[in-house]
Amino acid sequence: MKHLVVFLYIIIFSYTQNIYCNSPKQISFNPRSQPHKNDWKFFNETTAQWKINFWNHYIRENFKFNNWSWKWKIAWLNACKNENLPFCSEILIKSLENKAHIIRKHAISISPDNFRISLDSNIIVKLEDIYLLLNSRNINHQVLQKEILLSLWRISTEASLSAGKILAAKSSFSQDYWQKLQKKY
Repeated sequence: MKHLVVFLYIIIFSYTQNIYCNSPKQISFNPRSQPHKNDWKFFNETTAQWKINFWNHYIRENFKFNNWSWKWKIAWLNACKNENLPFCSEILIKSLENKAHIIRKHAISISPDNFRISLDSNIIVKLEDIYLLLNSRNINHQVLQKEILLSLWRISTEASLSAGKILAAKSSFSQDYWQKLQKKY
């Protein structure tokens, strides 16, 4: 019996070490608070597999993307911009839905041709929703609207170009910008 307990302890210990990819650095991260400079640097320089394990660890703990601090959300968006991670589409959609303006702006500004995920219609719908929300608040958000139109143009699917054309028709500013995009590219 004693040997069984020791054996189970070794298996559990080995499993937890694999979750953290043998990195004690993982344990010090607190996704609810802002990352320290060294943590930020470590996260940005680490491997894609480590990031996948890091993400999966918190998913198993039922720690949702909305619970991460805003700087961690930015870090995940940057990671998805540079690496092909399996959950990037989910991160982009959650970021576009985020209440924080800075997160939405960063998600919008990520150039779709650099965002190495399969862009689906949900992303186009989210971009449309944000654009229409900006229009309905009667607030001058022309910079964000331009970035949304640019993103739709860069996605360059039939659906995204159609959505961009419809959204651009909402104002003369948008129409002018959409026409410039067509001439420029």
